[in-house]
Amino acid sequence: MNRTKLEEESINLLKEITFEQEQLESLYLDMAKNESGEIEIPDLDEQIENRLQSLQRSANNINRSLLETEMMKDELKARKKDVDKKQLPSNTEIDYQESKSNRFAKGVNIYKLLLILFFGSFAGVIVEMLFCLFKNGYIESRTSTIIGPFNLVYGLGAACLTFFLYKYRNHGVWLSFIGGFVVGSVVEYFCSYFQELLFGSTSWDYSGYPFNINGRICLLYSIFWGLLGIFWIKDLYPLLSQFILKISNKIEKTLTIAATVFLILDYAISGFVVYRWMNREQHILPQNKVEEFIDVLYPNETMKEIYPNLVFKN
Repeated sequence: MNRTKLEEESINLLKEITFEQEQLESLYLDMAKNESGEIEIPDLDEQIENRLQSLQRSANNINRSLLETEMMKDELKARKKDVDKKQLPSNTEIDYQESKSNRFAKGVNIYKLLLILFFGSFAGVIVEMLFCLFKNGYIESRTSTIIGPFNLVYGLGAACLTFFLYKYRNHGVWLSFIGGFVVGSVVEYFCSYFQELLFGSTSWDYSGYPFNINGRICLLYSIFWGLLGIFWIKDLYPLLSQFILKISNKIEKTLTIAATVFLILDYAISGFVVYRWMNREQHILPQNKVEEFIDVLYPNETMKEIYPNLVFKN
């Protein structure tokens, strides 16, 4: 059996602990003799305090070493498991490929996050539409934009999951689950909050679910976010990163900027159209030619088809 230097040092540490225990037995004996009056040790309290401080520092160092060792073991185990999945690229492989390249969208930076936001906004809509088809037997719009099937909740969710879980991409699934649980819940809550703040409307309501917070998030869907965190950072993220690596270096920056500008304009136009829809619900007449054009192009019937789950609050 080949032992690493770390293992050898851990064995020596156990020996040192045994030796320290023997030293403490001697100190306990001095304490007993001092208390019984058999001998008097003037600096005994100082010795005890010094030993306590030393043991506390030792405990802190050992606990930190234990945590670091457990994390190393967890990472090695997780990397092996990921690499063994032959059908998908692993984060270990992606890290290696990116280290050899001079691509601008590598690691976790603003360019990659913008590409992921675009991809997540699109893919999330497709997945939820398919889920609706499977669950209810019909296709229903899940987009949050007028032009194209994009949804900001999924885009922000994918970008935030990448940003916060990237550090733990090569560790066990429990960290990804916790991260996905927390990050997804926060994203979903604030998307709901700002939608209601800006447009006086909601697109989902979990009030009927147990353990919900203001109807914006609930335990069940937070668990789904946790599972999605695992699936995203372990499977989808390396797959998407591999695809990004294949994009020509000459166009990827231009492509990223173009996709971002498109999304900004799309969300801005969509927000304006929804705002006008809200005003129509309040019987506010159009104030200019643009609003008149919107009323003709996007009447209430059309808006209800695009946003079937959107409900305006009184």
